[in-house]
Amino acid sequence: MVLRACLVEEPRVIAYYLGGVNLVGFLAALMCCAYLAWGEAGEGNGVVDVVLGLLAVCGGALGIALAFLGFYLAANRATMLTRVIVACSLVIDAVVALAVSGHVRAVWNWNVVGFFGAHEWLLWVLGAVNVVVFLAFAIDKRAAIRGSARVKIVTLLGLSFFGGSVGALLGMHVFHHKARKNYFYIGVPLMLVMQLVVLWFAMSLL
Repeated sequence: MVLRACLVEEPRVIAYYLGGVNLVGFLAALMCCAYLAWGEAGEGNGVVDVVLGLLAVCGGALGIALAFLGFYLAANRATMLTRVIVACSLVIDAVVALAVSGHVRAVWNWNVVGFFGAHEWLLWVLGAVNVVVFLAFAIDKRAAIRGSARVKIVTLLGLSFFGGSVGALLGMHVFHHKARKNYFYIGVPLMLVMQLVVLWFAMSLL
């Protein structure tokens, strides 16, 4: 592939770029962490989400993640969307790195039915996770109406991240729940894209 050939010929350029963008991401995340820690972040800050989100998509997700892990570990609503974008970007970056380094077939495999037919257990696992996520949205919606104990946001997003994005999308639309929170209406579709990228990689492994 052309991309793989370019990376092989100019590895230092790619290394300098990734090092630079992750350093910028780390420093930007540190400044955002300081702002969020000293200010009143509320539900979230659009500037923080846009700046760190763009840096994550451009390859700086690792630097941002390290800053959060070191200086702003506690998850809250102010950084929830940013954390979702960074987590998805890290997974996609890892897949891209493995793909361009030669860990996929020259001819990509698009036979989804055949793949799941050969790995039926994976289909059952994904089905179970999505059912659990869908039911979690139903339980949380009912709890919100009754004013009882809620399902944690981190739990809903975590289940969605680890294979349950379809169930989360269905739960959001069927129960009209969490559909106005940006870390759900942006984050869950992004998780679905990430999971499709991982599925493609799994289908195209050498």
